[in-house]
Amino acid sequence: MINITKLLLATAAALSFLNAEAECADSIVCHITGTVVDRPESKLALLMEYGTDMRVTGAKGIDIVDGKFSYDLKTDVPRQYEIIFDDEERSGGWRIKSFFVDNGDVELTYYNDELADSNRVVSSLPDNIVAARWKKMCDDACGSTMKRLIAEMDSLYNRGKAYSEPLKELMSRYEAAKNGTVQKDSLREEIIGFFQKDEKLVYTPEVLAIRARQREMQTVADSLTLDMISREPTLFGLSKIKSVIRQKSDRNNIDGYIDAFNTVYRESFAEHPYTAEILMALDALAVKKGNRYPNFTVTRPDGSTERIAELIKDKIAVIDLWASWCGPCRRHSIALIPIYEQYRDRGFTVVAIAREAANCDAMNEAMKKDGYPWESFVDLNDKGNIWKMNDAGNAGGRIILVGSDGIIVETDATPESIDKYLKEQRL
Repeated sequence: MINITKLLLATAAALSFLNAEAECADSIVCHITGTVVDRPESKLALLMEYGTDMRVTGAKGIDIVDGKFSYDLKTDVPRQYEIIFDDEERSGGWRIKSFFVDNGDVELTYYNDELADSNRVVSSLPDNIVAARWKKMCDDACGSTMKRLIAEMDSLYNRGKAYSEPLKELMSRYEAAKNGTVQKDSLREEIIGFFQKDEKLVYTPEVLAIRARQREMQTVADSLTLDMISREPTLFGLSKIKSVIRQKSDRNNIDGYIDAFNTVYRESFAEHPYTAEILMALDALAVKKGNRYPNFTVTRPDGSTERIAELIKDKIAVIDLWASWCGPCRRHSIALIPIYEQYRDRGFTVVAIAREAANCDAMNEAMKKDGYPWESFVDLNDKGNIWKMNDAGNAGGRIILVGSDGIIVETDATPESIDKYLKEQRL
């Protein structure tokens, strides 16, 4: 049997991780050692910068031998990294295990899922010490309550008492449908759409009560975190700000983090790449209904470039952020085809931008298989950071509808809403 993870890491996408190390000037070298406890299926430790997507930026696969692994990581500046394991990657689920690197040593210990709370980072590097102090602070304030709430939530899921009756009925129909049928695909999309509705339509009252308590605990943790990181600038604090702003829908006090960045971090870490990422994330907050769509450069597979503003000038446009490896993206793009064919000669266009790794081979194959009638631009290895620029996250892509005046009509458009808008515009 082919080891999918090893195959992934053997591709050119994985080489981007190694190339980044090779290009480091005045490199920092961090000696990383790890112990894996009671994880017999874990054969590789996959090392990547925290918050990146290994499908695009690659990862370094480190062999685990007799429960041990080690690696000397080179980087240009201190950064935050994370490790997942090959068996987790294959299953598609894992807990975040992150740490900070600088000149020095980091000793990691990872347990199986049941004992994951015992995972630990032993390091004298300053930001790992700060991270440990932050974790203890939040655990002392909220940890026992959050564990109890998680246990109560798990119990509701295990007893089939988490989802509303309409959603459960929809899921039952999906399970009963035959694989590979249009009906099953349609039901899958309907379920995905269900989770985008008001949570009162998705969950039972018992789950809603637990989620409300979890949000309360998150507010407490946010308040403690903001107070801590605002006292003095640290890389831990900068990384926390970056994560919160990029995952703004999961946080309550984003304005507080933005204020901390501007007053405490922006000048102190002016040259750090995380500062540039935060500034980009702040710009991405403006990609919302009613604002002008930003103008940036996109690149064709042959290297030629265009400015978005010129491509969509005086046209109703869909900005289709997709990737060959993203199933939902491709299903959404396929659904756009009949709309494009109907309106392409009447002032409507699609600007597709693929997020790909290393080369355009997979993109070209996907375009041929799916039958896209438009050209696609490409962002290789996130060089242009176009998904981040458009606040698209790391999964699912994004379809943005822009009016002929350049103003954003909808940021997460569906084929149905696009078709409705075009009819309203009488194209």
